[in-house]
Amino acid sequence: MSGLTVSHRLLQAVLGAAIGIAVNALVLPPVHLRDVRENLGGLARGAREALARMAEGLVHEDWSEETAADWRRLSDRLQQRLESLRSARLWSHESLRLNPGLPRRSRGKPLPLPAESEDQR
Repeated sequence: MSGLTVSHRLLQAVLGAAIGIAVNALVLPPVHLRDVRENLGGLARGAREALARMAEGLVHEDWSEETAADWRRLSDRLQQRLESLRSARLWSHESLRLNPGLPRRSRGKPLPLPAESEDQR
């Protein structure tokens, strides 16, 4: 490779980095907070549904294999929702970290995230 080719590639890399920094500085990154609230609410609704169906099965003394499989599916769905909640929390923390747009937003200030202790409760 010639020196001209190498210098051309380096110039392209520097220009690309400068454009990337400018876009990140001028275009405010999104803040992902809604997903945490939605997943936390879905987790609570799913737990309520699972417990209600299990209680109903116990009251009617339904000990069938199908009932147990249904309870297992409900439990698996709750576990998936909990994983979605954890992922949403990671996205939220990442979107809040070093976000230059947050201090400037006075009117559209996002509500604080629910505490992480709520996830397991």
